[in-house]
Amino acid sequence: MLSISKFGGSSLADSAGFRRVQAILEADPARRGAVVSAPGRRTKEDEKITDLLYYCYDLRRRGGDWREVFAAFADRVAAIVRDLALAYDVRDELARLESEVSRGVTQDYLVSRGEYFSARILASLLGWQFLDSAAWLRFTPDGSVDTVRSYGTLRKLAALPFVTPGFYGRDAGGNIRTFTRGGSDISGALAAAALDADLYENFTDVPGLLEADPALVPDAAPVRNLTYAELGELCRVGTQVLHEGTVKPLRDSGIPMRIRSTWQPDDPGTLIAPTLSAVQRRTALCLAVRRGRALLSLSNGGSGALEAALSAVRVAPDFTTAAFGRETASIPSDALHNAVDALAAQKGEYTVRDDLALIAVLFDRTQPGADAAKLLSALRESGVAVETILRPFDSRTLLLAVPDGDAPRAVHALHKAMQG
Repeated sequence: MLSISKFGGSSLADSAGFRRVQAILEADPARRGAVVSAPGRRTKEDEKITDLLYYCYDLRRRGGDWREVFAAFADRVAAIVRDLALAYDVRDELARLESEVSRGVTQDYLVSRGEYFSARILASLLGWQFLDSAAWLRFTPDGSVDTVRSYGTLRKLAALPFVTPGFYGRDAGGNIRTFTRGGSDISGALAAAALDADLYENFTDVPGLLEADPALVPDAAPVRNLTYAELGELCRVGTQVLHEGTVKPLRDSGIPMRIRSTWQPDDPGTLIAPTLSAVQRRTALCLAVRRGRALLSLSNGGSGALEAALSAVRVAPDFTTAAFGRETASIPSDALHNAVDALAAQKGEYTVRDDLALIAVLFDRTQPGADAAKLLSALRESGVAVETILRPFDSRTLLLAVPDGDAPRAVHALHKAMQG
């Protein structure tokens, strides 16, 4: 049994976090590979290590006083090493990095150093192999991951147990290249796929994927089981637990993923798998919301005309659907001006509805029927007007558009009805 465990920045914000992660990894002998993010915020007023490094790079580029910001980063890293009483001579490495920055480094190289030091510290604490992701994760010239080379190299280099940084690798020219923010999740999924892991664990600050946004529904409970297809439906509407590139390597390899909390490591969290057994199926529902949306509809414009018009002005829709010569798309409201200009040049008639929120309700059953009627009734009783009902995915997903200002009330009403 092999589990690859990824820990986010909130899990590694300070020395106590590193000790917590150490206990989690040592509690299960199957956990023999760890992928880490840079240390995150210790308090709401704190700065993430990666944000400090972006700021440091920007000051250096503009000729500003970057050394004070670098010192704050270096002191934070050194304090973690000191508090853990490690033999790792991190001050010497930090001094070399400061010298490199003074001579000039790329942004990707500098901002990747948060993950680098995080992995070095954890490997030293555990006594595990430190495996720099620059040694195995390869990018192609177009910026995508070269999975063939990356997987093959990791299989050769990884001596279990090991710790590797997330977020970065090396490009075809030998330079450090980073993913977009949150990309450590992708690194973890790639490592799990490369090593044919039995399970990928994503440890974060929430006990799994919740039934609803906890900012709107504080008592939302975790959804215990989902398929990758169901997760994809929710992510397209608003659930942002994972980086969008994380799921594909796992789904393609058939590796299940478990989202769980570093602070509640014994809680099973949410299991996401290619398929679920009859025992794992559940009757509970979950929902996602995405606010600040506009709906565009184009009639008699020709097949694919709406998507083509949006693509021409670089507007990425949340989804599109078509029926009876009418195409509909949801887009961010702040992209509406450019989108309308593009539509005005198309043949056919278009309509626009703005200031909306999309709410997706995921049903366990393939024929939601009665449950859908129950939820729509709950919305009517709460005084929320449903602007339109859309079904861009399949019959297990009910997608509603409601006035944006009514979104919190709608989510509360739906969640209450789901529990009834």
